[in-house]
Amino acid sequence: MTPPDAAAAAPLSPPGRRAWAGDDFPSWMSPMLVKELRQGVQSGVFAWTFVLLQAAMFILMLLWLLDRSRSFAAPDSGFFHGTFWWLFGIAAVLAIPLRAGATMVSERQGQTLDLLRLTRLSSTQIVVGKWLSTMAQVGLLAVAVLPYVVLQYFFGGLDVVADLSLFVMVLLGASVVTALSIATSGQPAAARGLLIALFAYGFVLINSMGVMFVSGLVSPAAWTAIAIVTAILSAVLLEYGAAGIAPAAENHAGRIRTLVLLAAGVTLAAARFAGPVTAGVLTFFSLALAIGVGAAELTTDPVKVASVHARFARFGPAGRLAALFLAPGWATGVLFLLLATGLGAFAEVIAAGAGSNRDTLPIIALAAASVLFPLPLMLLFSPGRKRGTAFVLTGAVSMAIYVLGRSWWAAYGTGSWSGPQPEIIPFLPLPAFFQAIFGSTGSSPGLLVALPLLITGLALAFVTPRWLREMGALVARLREAARQPADGRTARP
Repeated sequence: MTPPDAAAAAPLSPPGRRAWAGDDFPSWMSPMLVKELRQGVQSGVFAWTFVLLQAAMFILMLLWLLDRSRSFAAPDSGFFHGTFWWLFGIAAVLAIPLRAGATMVSERQGQTLDLLRLTRLSSTQIVVGKWLSTMAQVGLLAVAVLPYVVLQYFFGGLDVVADLSLFVMVLLGASVVTALSIATSGQPAAARGLLIALFAYGFVLINSMGVMFVSGLVSPAAWTAIAIVTAILSAVLLEYGAAGIAPAAENHAGRIRTLVLLAAGVTLAAARFAGPVTAGVLTFFSLALAIGVGAAELTTDPVKVASVHARFARFGPAGRLAALFLAPGWATGVLFLLLATGLGAFAEVIAAGAGSNRDTLPIIALAAASVLFPLPLMLLFSPGRKRGTAFVLTGAVSMAIYVLGRSWWAAYGTGSWSGPQPEIIPFLPLPAFFQAIFGSTGSSPGLLVALPLLITGLALAFVTPRWLREMGALVARLREAARQPADGRTARP
């Protein structure tokens, strides 16, 4: 028999993967997900949201039952049905998802992000873990309200197809809001407040789409497009959230641009093989995503970290060609924007036919020009928020110039204040874009497109020398990275 002291002094065997006992989280789950789930479920936000939602649902169903019991005839249940989805939507789309951004803010303020990186978790794993935790909490709320959905059957207010459609739309909206909340967690409090207002309005649109589902205006094929839009948009926003906490050696810009190009590729396939509804939704989404991401990428500078360029050089000429569009920096962002919008325009040509795109293609060109026009002013400032502010101010000044010019034309030109105001041809791309969007092309539709594009081309001519230097430096770094072997030693010539 082994003495107790000898047994205590014996070395412990290395821990192995044990079978899941069922009373705790399994070992294969992400540690970030487990951490966030434990903290999130025990937080006051989730607990109070859960309790208040249950109380509100109980009171709503009680009032609905009392309203029905007043007469034998079934009353109009539209008010109660709408209130039910409003309550669930506010909890699932706003209250819980917006907490994900608050957890990122607390990580920054508590300076615990560096501790998380010491656990060898990448920035993407940290962000995805927070997103999965929040979606799991939304799932708990969804399961909790399912009995009230079934209870509506006894009140005569259950439409299975419409209610399931709204149920899925709320969950998809929660996915996007959670990702956006994480992506904007590094922004000031005013920006996060604006986020709440914008997605409160977006939730109103989601509820209005319920009418479309009930009336059958949305075809089943559109669900594929909606799922693709939600997946790609959530992935792009999560990558932006990861980029905010990642070191410069991680090329999140390349991942984001790849997702945009993936959306453009899916749009091309949908334009060729899918129906008009699916193709239309995906085309609009890919173009809007390309314009938004392109504008954000113009606010960045190149990253001069050798490991970033080594990943491209590893794939030879194809990798170096991809780096011209996917490497971080505003110079490659210009080429990326032109490529992404070009693919979207080509998808529009395939979907609608070459002879019916006389109005759509100029709008796409003006949208891209509206993003590229402020670039000369943006490059005068340091990358980041200052360039973003310069971008916004340029657009605001452009619109102000157009409004003042149109007012002067109406007062002192051929028009009058009381009569119909004549259209004037804007020479800046953003006013021309909005004028083309609203179908107000005036007497010279060709000049409406040609003049703003010419002004944009002249503006870009000022930054062409700097753009060539940036691209030349990128090519030089790619060639240097190609000469480096895998072990990091300089290869012999």
